[in-house]
Amino acid sequence: MQAMDTLHRTQVLLAPKNVRYVSARASQAGVSLSEAIRQILDDAEAREPVAVESVWQMVGIGMEEPALVGDLTVSENSDLYLAEAILPQPKRRKAVHRRKAKS
Repeated sequence: MQAMDTLHRTQVLLAPKNVRYVSARASQAGVSLSEAIRQILDDAEAREPVAVESVWQMVGIGMEEPALVGDLTVSENSDLYLAEAILPQPKRRKAVHRRKAKS
């Protein structure tokens, strides 16, 4: 691990056989369990790299619907949409369905 790397705390649930393996590997290498797990993951990543999609590949996937507040789009002024979503809406009267008279 490089000195500049930052670590992310997470909780991982391991099966007993996984704990035994990681413990033995950590003991043999003289490192902590966390370091042993990082080494195992680094080895796996070196053998089988996983392509991580760039966020820029997702740009333009969705189409924005017409503006709901004036001519402002959601992406340009989300505060207006949030305020509109939070403010209580006037209650609408329920539609009364009437039967048509038979001729």
